[in-house]
Amino acid sequence: MKTLERFLKYWRKGNYRKMYKLCQKTWQHNHGFAELKNLFDGLRLDSYKNLHESGSASCLKKVELELKINGVNKYHRANVICEKKAFKPSTEGEWGVNPISILNGKEIKPE
Repeated sequence: MKTLERFLKYWRKGNYRKMYKLCQKTWQHNHGFAELKNLFDGLRLDSYKNLHESGSASCLKKVELELKINGVNKYHRANVICEKKAFKPSTEGEWGVNPISILNGKEIKPE
């Protein structure tokens, strides 16, 4: 999933502005850039690895990740949603990362 890959690369570089542009439209509608920066500031992404991707709907991809944040390895699930505009999922839209899903996702075991 290219959108998620780019999001993670920008997180490693600390480029919150570019991360924000890759967030899902609904999340952007409800939250500003400063909120994203506050969520991720102080969380150093040392490394990441995509483990498994599944699609529970044509507009939703769930990606299991192994993330090393501030030196600690954990498994998380990222939701990546395709939307034409905020609150309008569509296969004709653009893919965007829900940043909360990465941070608040439950620890999972890779399949």
